[in-house]
Amino acid sequence: MNASAPYRAARESAAWFRTDRITSLEFTGAQRREFLQGQLTCDLSRTGPGDSVRGCLVSAKGRLIAELAVYDRGELLLLLCDRDTADRVRETLGKTVVLAETDMRLPATPRGTLFVTGPDRERILSRFDDLTRVDVVPTPWGALPGVALHGDSAVIDALVSALDGVPRLTEDDFETLRVENGAPRWGRDMDGEAFPLEVRLEDAVSFSKGCFLGQETLSHIKNRGRLNRRLVGLRLEGAAQAGDPVLAEGAPIGKLTSVVASPKLDATLALAMVKDDAAVFGAELAAGGVRASLVELPL
Repeated sequence: MNASAPYRAARESAAWFRTDRITSLEFTGAQRREFLQGQLTCDLSRTGPGDSVRGCLVSAKGRLIAELAVYDRGELLLLLCDRDTADRVRETLGKTVVLAETDMRLPATPRGTLFVTGPDRERILSRFDDLTRVDVVPTPWGALPGVALHGDSAVIDALVSALDGVPRLTEDDFETLRVENGAPRWGRDMDGEAFPLEVRLEDAVSFSKGCFLGQETLSHIKNRGRLNRRLVGLRLEGAAQAGDPVLAEGAPIGKLTSVVASPKLDATLALAMVKDDAAVFGAELAAGGVRASLVELPL
C-alpha cells in the first residue's frame, strides 16, 4: 500500500501539521491548581512550569465531556481541548469556578497550533530561534507522539516559515497516523456516552490522586476488571466505512468508527466500538461485508 512522502517522514524522521481544532482556556488565581485537581481526572499536584499532563473532564456519572491536556505556564494553567468539546468544558467548569479563588478566561488573541511529530522532531524544533512566545506541550493527548506549539496565530505563522523543506502532513495523513496510533477522536470514536476506560484513555485517569468529579464511577469500573464495550483496532480484508456494523458469527457486536488505508499494516484499518467480551484475538469477525480480525494498537 503506497504511503505519501509526509507520512513516511512522520514515521522515519519528522513532519508537521497545522490545526485550528485546538481551543485553550486560561486559569489564574490562588486556587487554580486545587480547582482543576478536583474537576479533572489527571494529577496536577506535581506539575511545575513547563510540564503538561493528559487528562479528561467527565460528568458526575463518569461519562466523557472532553479529552484534554493541561500545561503549566507558571503564572497560569492552560487547558487545551478539541474545539468540538470547548463549549461543554466552559459550561461545566463555569458552574463551579465561581466558588473558588480562580478565574477562567479565553486567551486575549486568536491562537493556533503547530504539531511536530516523528523520531527526529527535536532536531526540527532546534530550527526555531525563539519558542518563548508559544506554549510547548509535549504529547498533549493521544493523537500522535510529538510536540504541540500553541500560541498566537501570528506567531504560529512565523514558525511555519522556518519549516521550509520539512514535509507537511495532510489531513488524510494525520488521520491515518491517528488511527494507526489507536487514538480516539471526539465525534467519531467517542462521545458523551463513553467512559474514558472504554476509549483507550486509561492513562489520562489517575486513580491515586484522591477525589475528583466522576471518580467513584470510574473507580468502580476499574475495580470490576471488565468493560461493557471498548474501542479496538480491526484489520479488514477489504473496503468498509465508518458506521458499518461489526458482526461475530453473524450477530452484531458493535460498529466501525474510523476507517483508513494503513501503509504500516498494508491493509484497511479501522477503529471499532464493540462489546468487550466479543473483542477476542482470533475471533472470526466481519464488518462492511468483509472479514475482520483484531489487531494490537498502536502499530
